[in-house]
Amino acid sequence: MPAEEEHHLPEEIDARAEQTLFSATRHHVWEAGLIQLDTLEQVIQAGQEQIVVTQALRQVVTATSMGRWCRRGRPLTKWPPNVLGATYAGDS
Repeated sequence: MPAEEEHHLPEEIDARAEQTLFSATRHHVWEAGLIQLDTLEQVIQAGQEQIVVTQALRQVVTATSMGRWCRRGRPLTKWPPNVLGATYAGDS
């Protein structure tokens, strides 16, 4: 038969010290969870803000692209910074 391993255990277990360690461990795990939750909420909020910005930019691109191709039903020959002074195909 194989020899049994010897385990060196303390003769007495200090229940108060063990309870203190468990309590401290739970507290640290709880704090770490709160920090993680806060970080995830910040990431989600940043993502939502990016989505809003992206949607706004898409609306701007769509509006300016549609305006460029649909003014008077004819394409623009050039796209100046001042839209009111735009030149259209067929205009002199």
